[in-house]
Amino acid sequence: MGTDRILKTQNAYMREWLEEKRGLFLNRILQQKVYRNNSGVCHCCSVGRPIWRCKDCTDRRPLYVYCCRNGHRNAPFHQVEKWNGRYYQIGALWQVGVKIYTGHNGHPCPMTFPRKEDSVTSAVQAAEVEAGQMQADADRGPLRQKRGL
Repeated sequence: MGTDRILKTQNAYMREWLEEKRGLFLNRILQQKVYRNNSGVCHCCSVGRPIWRCKDCTDRRPLYVYCCRNGHRNAPFHQVEKWNGRYYQIGALWQVGVKIYTGHNGHPCPMTFPRKEDSVTSAVQAAEVEAGQMQADADRGPLRQKRGL
């Protein structure tokens, strides 16, 4: 039995890691934060500009808005981000058009579609959130102003 074995301290292991591995880890982290799409089109549909990505999906490549919506219809609680030209900012699936229907086996309630004579009341009673509706309401002011009350 030889005692030629060299024991390293924790500091020695950390120095070794810093020299050999830090660059690899740092590059990988930065790749996750940068918008990279050399082709300029979505890898799913090959049509639209991919500016959305999901933080919860294993494939974190950017997606076109419609591909993001279609891919998250059954995963409405995933967290998405939108590329704003400089960095990814926090987004929400309602912004890409994902709707959550709480009744009728996941389908829209047939009673929520506005009728001509009662369009305002039906629209207010609707259980769905339209994409962009929240932003439009915020731009127009309170719901009372929207309804003219």
